Amino acid sequence: EWPLRPSTVEQWTALLPELIRQYKPCDVFNADETGLFYNMQPDQTLTFKGEGCHGGKRSKERLTVLLCANEDGSEKLPALVIGKFEKPRCFKNLKRLPCQYTFNRKAWMTAAKFAAYLQQLDSRMGAKDRKILLLLDNAPCHPTDTSHLRNVKVAFLPPNCTSQLQPLDAGVIKCMKQKYRKFLVQRRLAGMERKQMATKLSVLDAMHYIASAWDAVTQETIANSFRHCGFTRSGGCFSEAAVLDDDEPEFGRLELPGSFADYVGADDDVAVCSAVSLDDIIETVRPDSAETSDEEEMDDTAEASASVPTYTDVLDYVDNIRRFACAYDEVGDLLQDVAALERKLMRRGWANSQKKITDFFKR
Repeated sequence: EWPLRPSTVEQWTALLPELIRQYKPCDVFNADETGLFYNMQPDQTLTFKGEGCHGGKRSKERLTVLLCANEDGSEKLPALVIGKFEKPRCFKNLKRLPCQYTFNRKAWMTAAKFAAYLQQLDSRMGAKDRKILLLLDNAPCHPTDTSHLRNVKVAFLPPNCTSQLQPLDAGVIKCMKQKYRKFLVQRRLAGMERKQMATKLSVLDAMHYIASAWDAVTQETIANSFRHCGFTRSGGCFSEAAVLDDDEPEFGRLELPGSFADYVGADDDVAVCSAVSLDDIIETVRPDSAETSDEEEMDDTAEASASVPTYTDVLDYVDNIRRFACAYDEVGDLLQDVAALERKLMRRGWANSQKKITDFFKR
């Protein structure tokens, strides 16, 4: 009977081989949420560490991120980011975002939002004529009834043992966070070299870093995490947990107390959802736009309303990067990357100019 709900590790261990035998490795997925103090600077580790963040001032610094990947690591679905506001000012004038985005007044996953995510996933797989197995933990925001889904079968892990059995908890989420924090360390070092004070990230900045960090998690890391949690096919064997490097030389250049591992794990205990509550019930019967009393309410992090660069501006930036690449030996293949970017921009600019010419002659 779906969704499957084994109650003990023993039941799960006995069930798993037969369960995954019915699916190809590319069709077995795990999804999980993690909390992220997206603006936490390297020197704020001790301030934030261990914070559950069920509300209060720290909740303004938090995002919830939902990740989903398959058993062989060949497919990472786009990250879903949950913030506090419907229209952060940094989204102004943008037609696309680096991640999927939704909002909730506590930046939490809720039952209604997860149900919407499942429905989108079901439609996505149906469009590709795929049937998949999705593994979830027993978080209160995860659904109790998935019988309406046509292309996604849901199996729940036994309660209170996801750290042993859930692949994304066996190194995948940590790997993403390591890469995210490394971006922030590099950002701080770049600011120090320019003698600039540390500036806060906007939600959009954070989403760019999240997307890049998620993209950088390797197929091998994901596949290894699944194997460690018992996802072995005939003749396979258990794998050691994903070995992640907790040492980051660039962090040492900041000369701060604590370690990079402390910085990465400072938000491990952040809440990503509430117990089933009145808020969840209300959300299921009212539109998202009612979640804030004023949909123009914005982040209070002084995010500037950035203007969109023109096509000419962007070409000038590319030219500056090319000159930079020519001046330094250690930037590797940057020149080739710049050339590829320029070609892409030129094609876009040429297409737009052709459209304007065509429109002119139609008048």
